[in-house]
Amino acid sequence: MSSSDRIRVGEYLVERQVLDEIAQELRQYQHRRRRYEYLRLRYQQIPLESPPPAEGGSRASLPSDPTLRAVEQMEAIRAEMIDLQAWITTVERALEDLTDVQREVIRQMYLLPRSARRYTAVGLAETLNVSEREVYRARNEGLLHLGLSIHGEAILAESWQDRVRHTERSHATV
Repeated sequence: MSSSDRIRVGEYLVERQVLDEIAQELRQYQHRRRRYEYLRLRYQQIPLESPPPAEGGSRASLPSDPTLRAVEQMEAIRAEMIDLQAWITTVERALEDLTDVQREVIRQMYLLPRSARRYTAVGLAETLNVSEREVYRARNEGLLHLGLSIHGEAILAESWQDRVRHTERSHATV
């Protein structure tokens, strides 16, 4: 691993790949919000009442209990909703801790839908009235803060970085 694979972010020396992984995860922000909304609406529409038995047939001849299936489906949806809500809340709370420049850089680069992103790093620098170097510094510091908020200090550990490398290799072979 060369020194160019690591960058200094505040007091940390972080592998560039770790910041890339956090950025990739943050790009899923809008998708996760939409998925949460979809699941919330779907959860409300699951019928809990069993349909009446067919004429001439007994209820015992049905292949399974539709109410039980509905409850199982609701539990699966609810579990996914809890995970999504926890992730979204963690990101939103971590954003509150960032400086205004860091927050806007992260928002413009990763959190807005691609169609709503208006700026490159140069454009953000002009808009925010800071240097391009400050935009990159704000991005790196914001990404590290969000990564630490989402995953804890495990992202700095070699084992987490190895997992990231393994994941990328397995995606490359697919």
